[in-house]
Amino acid sequence: MLDRLIGLMQQSLTWLDYEPSERAARSRKVRGWGIETLEPRQLLSASGSGHSASDMRLVTPKILNGTPTDGFSSVALVGNDLGYFGSGTLIAPQWVLTAAHLSEGLPRTEARVEIAGKTYLVDEIDIHPDYNPRRFNTNKANDLALWKLSEPVEGVDPSPIYREKPRVGTLLTLVGYGAGGTLDGETPNDFGTKRVGTTPLEKVTSTRIRWVFDQPTDSNTGHGDSGGPAFIKVGVTYFVAGVTSGGTKNNSGRGDHSFDTRVDAYRHWIDNVMNGAFANNARQPRSARRAAAIQDAVMSDIVPHL
Repeated sequence: MLDRLIGLMQQSLTWLDYEPSERAARSRKVRGWGIETLEPRQLLSASGSGHSASDMRLVTPKILNGTPTDGFSSVALVGNDLGYFGSGTLIAPQWVLTAAHLSEGLPRTEARVEIAGKTYLVDEIDIHPDYNPRRFNTNKANDLALWKLSEPVEGVDPSPIYREKPRVGTLLTLVGYGAGGTLDGETPNDFGTKRVGTTPLEKVTSTRIRWVFDQPTDSNTGHGDSGGPAFIKVGVTYFVAGVTSGGTKNNSGRGDHSFDTRVDAYRHWIDNVMNGAFANNARQPRSARRAAAIQDAVMSDIVPHL
């Protein structure tokens, strides 16, 4: 009976700006620092997939429904001195664009980035000044951060950011080091392989881009893809149009409403940080505030996906 009720609720889900009861960060769960081990992704989900054998033949475990790739050399692993837990993109020789929810509370002295097999230390972490974890998956989350590396990256071309409003129907190219899987959901303990997949853009809000993972020909982001890019290809160039933030299903499977932070909406902030206009203005760790925000998230997330 509960499964049926949840199914009916999920069918009625529409494109609204949901409050924090709909949240699922796309960061890897295991962290070596702070409160972030309590990833705000505790959602009630229906049991059983309801998928036919023919559905399963259309997809293969691989980003979910993606393929491993040696390309996209600008896409980075981000983490700390104990290991990596997310993704990012080199957008300038010394700057990596990633998600704020990976960054707040992380001392820059412990931060690490791996690009093209080389590990870099981090000199500076700049979190968007209006980042608000209490408003995760709303237009007021501002889930964006910039990491300044200790030295410029050589031998890797940075990816330019997209500076125009994305259009619904545009094909997004998703890249990240997160979990692979199928329409049924993520493959457990499957982090660290760079994968690429595509999905059409279905919704554009003032600060986010969104899509629904419901077709066997599409791909989706999963845990560990947080901070990674959604590219839009123009000619032969891939532009970073979105930064992976989260989704509405804990396993990232069929029916997941996924959302990225819309990069063009923050182009002036990105430019100013990299040009030094906001030097020494990075947000400092606020453990008490973060703990309260995560507690609120966990408490609010033990509800059906509405």
